[in-house]
Amino acid sequence: MRLVAEGVVSVQGLDDTIRHGLGRRWAFMGPLETITLNAPGGVPDYMRRYGPVMARLTDDAARGEAFTESVAQTIAAAFPNLDVAARQRWRDRELAALDTHLRDRSERNEING
Repeated sequence: MRLVAEGVVSVQGLDDTIRHGLGRRWAFMGPLETITLNAPGGVPDYMRRYGPVMARLTDDAARGEAFTESVAQTIAAAFPNLDVAARQRWRDRELAALDTHLRDRSERNEING
């Protein structure tokens, strides 16, 4: 929300970044396995490369100041005329389909060893 509040990224841009980036990876593995695979030498290598930057990001975190009515209105404006209940039903169907896919994939991996 801070990135949206500061005009760094649009609502759609932030959603797309997660949807087409980490979100896809996190459907198959968690954030720590993702980190493990993001540097050739695993987690120790990742921490040497990116740890200082990540630490600075947490030091600069919004800590609540991005959770304002103004930001809420900016985000709400990006979803005009949204039928929340219909979108929730769509989300639930998509998550169920992904779950089915992941279970089938897992079973195939167990069979193929």
